[in-house]
Amino acid sequence: MLSEQDSLTQRIWVCAWDMRRLFDGIEFRSRVVRTRVAENTRTTQAIKRRCGRNSRSRRVDYFDQRGWLIAQAHHYVRRNGSNCTEPDPKWMRLNGTEWDTNHDDEADECEDCRGTIH
Repeated sequence: MLSEQDSLTQRIWVCAWDMRRLFDGIEFRSRVVRTRVAENTRTTQAIKRRCGRNSRSRRVDYFDQRGWLIAQAHHYVRRNGSNCTEPDPKWMRLNGTEWDTNHDDEADECEDCRGTIH
């Protein structure tokens, strides 16, 4: 028998803004029981101006109660360990569906994707 981890029913590509709405939703947040910093690197010059010297770029993995990876997000952390930016989801798995972003950030929501997820 295949588990939800192994049997994805569909893959959906969505706007980065819609991915953030899904990530911030109660259905997802209630499933997270553990996180792990997967990557931790020094930031580029551009983000240093915003977050300060020696800030870090982090990719964080999110796991459910079964220990399954259910999301990956990126954010920046200040030297003292406090978040400089909110987690920005890049990939999620929810109820057998894999969600991926279909384009990089835009200054505003894109016309094709606006309001896909409410």
